[in-house]
Amino acid sequence: AGVSLPVEHIGGRAMFWAVRCALESPMPRSIVGILDSGTSLLAVPAGDLHELLHRTLPADAKPVCGTMEGAADILLCPCSTPMRPLRLSFEGDGASKVVVTLTSRELLEYFGMLNVSGLGLERICRVAIQPSPPGMPFWLLGDVFLRQVFVVHDVAGERVVLYNKKRREREPLELAGRLSAGTALVALGVSAAA
Repeated sequence: AGVSLPVEHIGGRAMFWAVRCALESPMPRSIVGILDSGTSLLAVPAGDLHELLHRTLPADAKPVCGTMEGAADILLCPCSTPMRPLRLSFEGDGASKVVVTLTSRELLEYFGMLNVSGLGLERICRVAIQPSPPGMPFWLLGDVFLRQVFVVHDVAGERVVLYNKKRREREPLELAGRLSAGTALVALGVSAAA
């Protein structure tokens, strides 16, 4: 089942890509996430970034991870690095809830082969977490997150409906009662309106 979430209002305006969620692990807190298909990675405010990387990367991986010369925002690690899962929870009206867990499989993206001191030739991955633009207090939930969910924007109702893609393939997306009348479902390839 999906979860219907109100969009966040910032400066008195509805932000149709902004929703509140709970970061359950590795560092529990409430965050505002911007659903951003124009961002490939997760972009995290500077105040959270260091702690998040510290808690997701195991201590023994830190000596073999590093940034590229001239690209300090790109963190590279061996693809075999066992990152701790990052879990985001979206709670809607009633008991509806969608949980998205990002593991090493989602958070490590193949970058290339590199000769790593002490390890030899190693598959290297980019950690799919980067700093947010300066001064941005929100988390940008880019493609690494969006590949895990279906998103329906209900502009008239000022809501976003999220469905976990890991549901059973034949399970229908239950939209009844979740969208405002007249909301087009083009994004899901459904030709009828709600």
